[in-house]
Amino acid sequence: MRIFILCALVASVLANQDAAFSAHQQYTYSVESRTLAGFPEQKDQYSGVFSRARLTLCQKSNNEVIGRLTKAEYAPFNETFSIQYKNGVIRSVAFDPCMSNEHVNQVKGVVSQFQLDLSADNAIKCKYNQIPDAQNPKKTIVGAYKTMESSVTGKCEVQYRVSPVPAQFAETHREWFPIPELKQNHTDQHVQIVKTKNYDNCDKRIGYHFSLQTMEENDDKPNSNQMGDFFARSSVSTVYITGQLTNYTIQSAQTYNKVQINNNLRDDEAPMVASYVKVTLEEVKPLHGACQGPDNALPVGDLVSRYNLPSDTSNAIRPVQSDEDSSSSSSSSSSSSSSSSSEEDSSEVNQHAKKSQQQREKLAERQDQYEAEKQAQNQRYNHENNHNKYQPRYPTRRPQDFETEQRLKRSRRSVVGHQQHEQDNRYFEKMEEANYNKHKAQSSDSSDDSSSSSSSDSNSSSSSSSSSSSSSSSSDSSSSSESSSYSDSSSSSSESDSLSESQEFWHAKPNMKQSPEHAFLPYFVGYKGHSIASKVDVAKKTVEICQEIAKDAQEPSQLPKHNTLAKFTIAVRLIRTMDLEQIQFVAQKLQLAHENAKRQTPDDKYNQESLPQQHPATDAWYTFRDACAEAGTGPAVAAIFDWIAKKKVQKEEAAQLISTLPDSVQAPTDKLLHDFFKMATSSQVHQQPQLNVTALFALTKMVEKVVVNNQTSYEYYPVNVYGRLADKRSPIVHDVTQWLSVQLKAAINHEDSHRTLTYIRCLGNLGHPDILAAFEPYLEGDRPTTDFQRAAIVVACDRLAENYPNLPVVSFTRCTRTLVKPMKFVVRACVKSAIQSAAQLNHAHYQEFAAAAQAAEPMLTEEDFGASLSSVNLRDAILEKFNLAALAQFTTFGSSDSLIPSSVHAFVEKSFRGYRRDTLAFAMTSSVNQLFDLLDDQFEANPHASSSPFAKDHHDNDKTNYRAQKAAAKSKKASYAASGGAPKAAGYADWTYDKIYDILKVQPDQEEPVEAQFLVNLLGSERFFAFGNQSVDQKLPAFIREMADAAKQGYNFHYSKMYYQDQLTVAFPMESGLIFYHQFTVPTYVSVTGDVKAKSQPDAAKAGPRDEDKSNPIQIPDTINATLSLHLVYAATVQSQTGFFTPQDQQRYIAGHTKKYQANLPLSVAVEIDLKNNHFAATARPLFPHKAINVAHYSSWPYTARKD
Repeated sequence: MRIFILCALVASVLANQDAAFSAHQQYTYSVESRTLAGFPEQKDQYSGVFSRARLTLCQKSNNEVIGRLTKAEYAPFNETFSIQYKNGVIRSVAFDPCMSNEHVNQVKGVVSQFQLDLSADNAIKCKYNQIPDAQNPKKTIVGAYKTMESSVTGKCEVQYRVSPVPAQFAETHREWFPIPELKQNHTDQHVQIVKTKNYDNCDKRIGYHFSLQTMEENDDKPNSNQMGDFFARSSVSTVYITGQLTNYTIQSAQTYNKVQINNNLRDDEAPMVASYVKVTLEEVKPLHGACQGPDNALPVGDLVSRYNLPSDTSNAIRPVQSDEDSSSSSSSSSSSSSSSSSEEDSSEVNQHAKKSQQQREKLAERQDQYEAEKQAQNQRYNHENNHNKYQPRYPTRRPQDFETEQRLKRSRRSVVGHQQHEQDNRYFEKMEEANYNKHKAQSSDSSDDSSSSSSSDSNSSSSSSSSSSSSSSSSDSSSSSESSSYSDSSSSSSESDSLSESQEFWHAKPNMKQSPEHAFLPYFVGYKGHSIASKVDVAKKTVEICQEIAKDAQEPSQLPKHNTLAKFTIAVRLIRTMDLEQIQFVAQKLQLAHENAKRQTPDDKYNQESLPQQHPATDAWYTFRDACAEAGTGPAVAAIFDWIAKKKVQKEEAAQLISTLPDSVQAPTDKLLHDFFKMATSSQVHQQPQLNVTALFALTKMVEKVVVNNQTSYEYYPVNVYGRLADKRSPIVHDVTQWLSVQLKAAINHEDSHRTLTYIRCLGNLGHPDILAAFEPYLEGDRPTTDFQRAAIVVACDRLAENYPNLPVVSFTRCTRTLVKPMKFVVRACVKSAIQSAAQLNHAHYQEFAAAAQAAEPMLTEEDFGASLSSVNLRDAILEKFNLAALAQFTTFGSSDSLIPSSVHAFVEKSFRGYRRDTLAFAMTSSVNQLFDLLDDQFEANPHASSSPFAKDHHDNDKTNYRAQKAAAKSKKASYAASGGAPKAAGYADWTYDKIYDILKVQPDQEEPVEAQFLVNLLGSERFFAFGNQSVDQKLPAFIREMADAAKQGYNFHYSKMYYQDQLTVAFPMESGLIFYHQFTVPTYVSVTGDVKAKSQPDAAKAGPRDEDKSNPIQIPDTINATLSLHLVYAATVQSQTGFFTPQDQQRYIAGHTKKYQANLPLSVAVEIDLKNNHFAATARPLFPHKAINVAHYSSWPYTARKD
């Protein structure tokens, strides 16, 4: 009998375990939601929305509740939905198919208020957890523990704090307990549950981010609690229940969600977006009739917000896939307390799966079609991936790689159903398989530059790709093997953990034809959950905006008034929503007008007083051209590649567009990198030196950011929307390394300094250990190269040292031992100055580094190396009031033949509230003295001139004497050679120079060629330049003569460019289900317009007499008379917009801050130079003296607004 009673009690407890809602009862809640954007530290001014509705809930079964929102005053909700739950934890929800996805996400925001894990089913293991005791109803309910819980903002860690509420408080706080009489007996309690979310630890991280870079040592993740000091995010929920842990009623629940972000110097200018959702119990009454759920409801998984699909104009519900259902079901089973309850949960979920079986069959059919076409796509890719010098080969898949195959199939779940992307996704999957197998099978290399490999080498290099330039070298093989292991071991485990459970939410990776499926951005999902391209003719609108910007550019002083740079930002965002066909249409229209304008006579051109202005049609084309480069989408990049192939943009113009791509491309996939590689190595680009160098430099920089560097690949790009865009085992690294290695060998064989230095720097940009195999033969002296080129190789390894700080010392020191031995004093000087300057650093971020330097400082040598040797100086500057800091590293390498350093390297790391941006610049030359001699040889001094543009630091006499001595030496040498070397006296017959050299066996040192390279940040992008003797001798005189001849005839010039100095985008859902977004851009406009006329005597445009080297030096003129009309314009706008938007009515609610800067300098300058009489005179006056012009402008204002 006792056993029977005990069993009855247990059954009763199990039956009521999910009694948050009682059977045959109907619960009615009032729902209020507020979302506001504003500046809390300034005026009490906000922009936002308020909505309210009535929520009715009834229990259909033990694990299912039916809900319905009615009387909604903001959004038209009037459909029922189903909630699957167990032990208070909501497992999944299902909605009527007629509901849109953004409505589903907002309903999830309301349903998230009922998420309660009081039994700690999903508890995170922690020794401090205190789980409430549900077995003893008389015991006070107290607890503190952590769970992994899903809500509309993601599946993240939640800290629970459970505490009782005294009865007197419950009576006096009716907003907490609107119906306190629900406490029916003495065992019932009033309980408060406080839930605090930790966005740092998430299994499903939802959101979009681009161009985010924080300090390296920080563990800040995108869309986490805090990113640096400029972003903070919090969410706190408070739930009040009445009853027991096994039988309770939710009286009220409220959630405060706050996001604060500050790109401004002052703290009181920080905008904030706050969301507040509250549900309050109004009544509990008996349910009359059955609790009816929605017909044909589609399950959408847990409460986590689903991305809207911009290309889906219906914005339909995103149902879960069949494998997701099974995984969710298995997860529920594992967390249940008994096998019977597990089976019950599984059966409930399967009921919804059967209702949508038809849709699942269609998805499975697409999956089968995908598999059937896979082999054909692989063959097609291999056919397209051929190169003249190098053809990558990928081995076939081995049977034992079944586990990886399953992983690839799981990663394809997100792309099923997006038919327009299936072709590129097949390419991506092929690339992933090729990446995985690259290091598992031996590939034979048929390159012409490759030597034959021995059988032992082929057996020992199975885990790495052999170098096509020296595959027989044992050192190459070992280095490649080490490189492979370094690459695999350097991957970030935290990255894979944070992305592992988010695959079901990922969008298909963007392709090169359709516009990307960017989530949570206003222009992509702001119009009823899909792209604005369905409402607005984006191509026509882009043409209009570009024409407006061109018109504004004719009056530069009015740029701030007309908001010209804001229009440029709009044009960029419109282009991001366009496909390739639309971009080509706009380009064709604007470029045709541009070509027609070029054919017009000067009298027909638009003029502003006396200074010729560029035609508005040309400015419109330039605006669109620059906007495409900043848009950074696949179609925009494909359009630029097409313009280069068709020679619509060439040389420096094309180089400036390409140099922008590493920072502007938002989703660099394997396909984009592959197309970039094909473009950069094409023969057409190779024939344009400026474009060729810039294309290779930009390509390698992008590959490093996307593939090699784990931090930038995760922080900089929207991995929470697409997953990792390019696999870390992508063959593009191998392909580029091999191609550059072959080209480097050819350039060195042809003694082409310009190409050699370019390939060295581009290899270094990759920052991958594989480059050591390419550099090793040159550093060890196995292949001939100059000392400067070896030094350039060491400098080019800066990215490698940063990406792989734990690289084994042996693999690098073995390569550099021949370089370091003759430079021991230089190394000692650098080490000493670096440690001494590092010990003085004050910024908190570098305190550990500074402490180590302070500990090492007493052990430094007391030897004084002087200022002429090399040094490394570190300096930091801190402005605590503005949370602004900068670290500057200034490195100089002394020169043996001059006081001027032969190399200068500057690196500045700026940190603004933890938001990091780096600037790198350096200049190197093999010899300062020889460089000046090389430049000096390009000019022929006039006998009457008393000065020269190049002074000698090792001569006390003037340039005239130096030239005279040099000419006399040449004359003596020539006369001696003409006489056949006959001596003037018989006594000197045995003492000729040649005879003495033979007797003493003198071996004169061969003069090293002059080489130089420098890297600068120019107009928002990094540019690399290199030159040697041949470049200067062949190009400098011709360029100067060309410019002098143009100036003599009168030369009009105009240059204009628009670009982004910086940009940042962050977006994610808030607790209300609405989308928070922050967009920070700094559009900039630079324009140089002028008219120059110059005359010189003698004429600098004419070639001088040929010297013995058969070169035509430029004759330095005695007098120069020049007039210059110059109009310089520099304008920048700092745009910061923080807010949210409501897709259902296409409204954006913004708290923004705009700062505008402009310098407008129209000048007319006349210059007279008389070198013969040492006379110089210059006059300057306003270019437009009779016109009022704003020379400078600065404005700043915060604002709140509601926009369409």
